[in-house]
Amino acid sequence: KRLAVLARSVADLARRRPARLVLAGWNMAEYARRIGIASLPFVEVHDKPDDATMRRLMRSVDVAVQLRETTHGESSAAVVELLACGTPLVVTGEGSFAELPPRLATFVAAHCPPEPLAEAIERAAKARVTGPELADLLAPLSPTAFTRRFAEIVAA
Repeated sequence: KRLAVLARSVADLARRRPARLVLAGWNMAEYARRIGIASLPFVEVHDKPDDATMRRLMRSVDVAVQLRETTHGESSAAVVELLACGTPLVVTGEGSFAELPPRLATFVAAHCPPEPLAEAIERAAKARVTGPELADLLAPLSPTAFTRRFAEIVAA
């Protein structure tokens, strides 16, 4: 998840403008303490949030960052939910993330250093998509579109 690098990126942003790093997940408090970022003034930790709290947090942020150092092509339920919320994303440009529409995701390298990551976060924050444009971009990613494409492949 590269949270230490992300924390350095947000620290860089926080020197120039108001910024906070919202961390949410199972055992997140212990993990944030272990890597030394829990006590940073711009870090907000939500440990073991229920589904409603997680959705509220996903809608409350300007940008969501989902980084993977290594990938085996897996997807992320959090990314799917963030897309549905219309939350701009910064993701590692590898694996299944690389197939996200560029209008909905800002891509970074797997080992992106803090400064370029901070720049990517700023770019993503300016790129929020809403309304009909969001619906149009999400339509090809829907279960209906997947089912239709799968049926086309099987029929071929």
